[in-house]
Amino acid sequence: MRAPLYITDTAPGGGKTVLTLGLVTELGTTFDSVGFIKPVGLARVRAGNAGIDIDAMLVDKVCQTRSNIEDMSPVTVSRSIWPKVTPEESGRMMEKIEGAFGRVSEGKDIVVVEGTGHAALGAVMGLSNARVAKALGTRVLLASAYSDLERNALDALELSRGYFEAMGVPVLGAVVNRVPAEQLDSYTSYARDKFDEMGVRFFGCIPEEPALTNFQFLQVSEYLDGEMLCGEAKAERVISSVRVGAMVPHRAIGYFQRSCLVITPGDREDVIVTACAAAAQEAAGPSGMVLSGGIRPHDRIIELLRSSGMPIFLATEDSYTVASRIHDMPLRIQPNDAEKIATVQGLVSAHVEVDRIVSALES
Repeated sequence: MRAPLYITDTAPGGGKTVLTLGLVTELGTTFDSVGFIKPVGLARVRAGNAGIDIDAMLVDKVCQTRSNIEDMSPVTVSRSIWPKVTPEESGRMMEKIEGAFGRVSEGKDIVVVEGTGHAALGAVMGLSNARVAKALGTRVLLASAYSDLERNALDALELSRGYFEAMGVPVLGAVVNRVPAEQLDSYTSYARDKFDEMGVRFFGCIPEEPALTNFQFLQVSEYLDGEMLCGEAKAERVISSVRVGAMVPHRAIGYFQRSCLVITPGDREDVIVTACAAAAQEAAGPSGMVLSGGIRPHDRIIELLRSSGMPIFLATEDSYTVASRIHDMPLRIQPNDAEKIATVQGLVSAHVEVDRIVSALES
């Protein structure tokens, strides 16, 4: 009997979505029917009356696993930093997860489960990755970013493995993500040796790909607190850099590069006008703007913003906080980003030992 595979990070930014999407795609070339479920996610997309996690929508669109989308994303939660979930509610959510998992698994040759972060994440709601993985009878594949391994000397991996195994969940092995391309060969050799010493199966290193660090303005509007002011139709514009507009206009002109996101207080009319002027030069201007501090500009400035063609978001927090939050924002792959999806699929196919993962699930 082949065990279900539970994929999650050792820390934020470990690359679980990249690994999950690539693996489900690869498994689809070997097996007739592949199941997928993300038990606990963020309610970013609406489907009828249910909130659906964006990763579930992504896999559903790209891999066509032929499951009910609400079963693929059975429980979604808000980003509240103080979640209030009673033991009774937690139990009901777990029952919902188990029921959805049973339906997703019906007739499938293999099932992939995507977690929500490190092993203990969700414990405050009684829905830690380890508890969910245990309830579903899975084995765990860990994704860990190169920077985490370098900075913490494998500590993040060892900590996650220890938590899962203490909960009775076997760790299948790990993949290292975002390894600098120039260090890929030497680091792969190093990681293989270190994993052997730790008694952890090593399934490959995925090189860093700059194209995957770009994001759409839509993700900013979903992640920050506030409201879209105008330009919703252009929310899928790609952002490649972030610029905080805190300088005088003549300096800002050269600072607002092509495809950048401008962050500036809503009352900095000089910077706003300069950004709109830069946006008028379509080949060189910014892709969007976040007005910080919850300060709504004068009506005439809002008219100018609408005519600029840029998507504009009015954020409640100050510029520094907005910039920090965007810096830490998970770079989620959007279902409509065909180029990024193809890049992910190619990276996993070329650098992850998928056959060995499947064999380990059968042993």
